[in-house]
Amino acid sequence: MKAAISCAGTFHATLMANEFASREIDTTILSSAPRSYFGALDPKVSIKFVPLPVQIISRLSGIAASKKLIYIDTVIYDRLASLRLSPCDLFVGWADLSLDSGRRAKRLGAKYALERACPHVDFQQQLLHEEASKVGYNFKGEPRWFVGRQYEEYRLADCILVPSHYSANTFPDELRKKVIIAPLYGRLRNPPPNTRPGGRSVFNVGVVGGEPLRKGYLYLLQAWKKLNLPNATLRLRTGRGFDGFPVLRELAQHCSNIEFVDYVKDINEFYQSCDLFILPSVDDGFGMALFEAMSNGVPSIATTRCGAVELLKDREEVYVVKAFDADEIASAIDRIYRDSEYRLQLGRAGRRAVAGMLSGTSPLHYHNALDNLFK
Repeated sequence: MKAAISCAGTFHATLMANEFASREIDTTILSSAPRSYFGALDPKVSIKFVPLPVQIISRLSGIAASKKLIYIDTVIYDRLASLRLSPCDLFVGWADLSLDSGRRAKRLGAKYALERACPHVDFQQQLLHEEASKVGYNFKGEPRWFVGRQYEEYRLADCILVPSHYSANTFPDELRKKVIIAPLYGRLRNPPPNTRPGGRSVFNVGVVGGEPLRKGYLYLLQAWKKLNLPNATLRLRTGRGFDGFPVLRELAQHCSNIEFVDYVKDINEFYQSCDLFILPSVDDGFGMALFEAMSNGVPSIATTRCGAVELLKDREEVYVVKAFDADEIASAIDRIYRDSEYRLQLGRAGRRAVAGMLSGTSPLHYHNALDNLFK
């Protein structure tokens, strides 16, 4: 049996390709990323290079590409990938990037699986419009022609892979019957031994995420301002500040003890610097950062819009709060801040939960979910 995966970047393609290789499936990845970027990729998996021309020129020239050019770049990639695609039994294409290649795969007799880590495009675009209006951000949304391509991918695909029930439930009934839920925690690796120091004088609350609208920073900052905790710092691991988000920028300026953390070589070091981790997302198909933090023994808070919480016990392994609710976020932070015994219990239970998932015994393991692709 032969399988092809088209992903442009790396994402969680290594996880998928290694699963296929473990089943003795002849697997090829089509991507613009070199093999070295795929980490512990099974040596039996081959790579076919497919360029993203605009991004390559942008990197070489140092000139940032416009959004319009990036949309065009994905179409060029898709068409080039379709030309490089060899006959196979199963083709898995990443959403936005596999309309032409999906069509060709089906003409060649393959089953076409669409990998969509996020909710349905209409659901997500509407949510982002609403959140943008709250923070003063000029959100233009994806052009209609590009959204139309995504509609056609949904229609053409034989099945649609999503990481959570949260994402699955955003699809209309006529598409939901195609949906396969494949939780992504299988890409997680055991962190190094826990070296989190005890007895720190400052209580560090960490958050990871570079997309202010989807990550719910508005509600986190509102909660942080309300709490005004003594000897506490909110550490935002984000590649960008809040330029272009006037409401967020003003909130951050009026909140005490906020630190923006830029690139860190080892993300585990960031997690282990935290006494509490929070993922205040209003749209997170899965939320791998939550499991990364928990695997480091950090007590964690996440919202109902974070797909990963579906696999965890509320209040025992993770503290789940309503999305869009600053008061609930504030209450959760305050409880964990003040109750050191509960904080310790939550961190230990979360770490055990992730370790149990990594053992591969869960019926919701990614490996088992992929069984549905071969039916």
